Amino acid sequence: MSRDKIIIHDESYLWCNGCEQYKHVTCFAHKIDGPHGYNSRCKKCRKEYNDRHKEQIKVYQTQYDIDSKDSKKEYYYVRFEQKRFDYMQTSAYNKAVKLGVKVEFVNYREIFERDGLTCYLCEQYIDPNDISFDHVIPFSKGGNHTKSNIKICHLSCNKLKGSDILWEG
Repeated sequence: MSRDKIIIHDESYLWCNGCEQYKHVTCFAHKIDGPHGYNSRCKKCRKEYNDRHKEQIKVYQTQYDIDSKDSKKEYYYVRFEQKRFDYMQTSAYNKAVKLGVKVEFVNYREIFERDGLTCYLCEQYIDPNDISFDHVIPFSKGGNHTKSNIKICHLSCNKLKGSDILWEG
């Protein structure tokens, strides 16, 4: 018989690996990746274990923080950029629909990969925190929300250009 979980009179009891007894589920803390969604030790045994191994846990936690600091930083940076692109993409799409111009789905990440980090207006490097996507022919001048009409630029260059049309050549 498994010592994981038993049910008596519609009440759930779990096996505690610390005191080696069945205890009511309310004696256990929740843990997303634990068996049945609970820790393997009851709250009392968990506290005793943590008190006995305080120094080992502190060393382990410090090493974990050092090892995962860069990967966490990269993860959150990527997530932030993804959310920022999604927000810019959605707000431009909604504005185009509201104004009644021709609209196609535009993936801003694809434009970013196509144009790189070079501003099409001043032809200088763009800091990733200063990215903006410009409609080359603005909606107010009959421009559409299409991949061919959107280019990457500095936020400051985009604001300076405003709703003007720049002719190359």
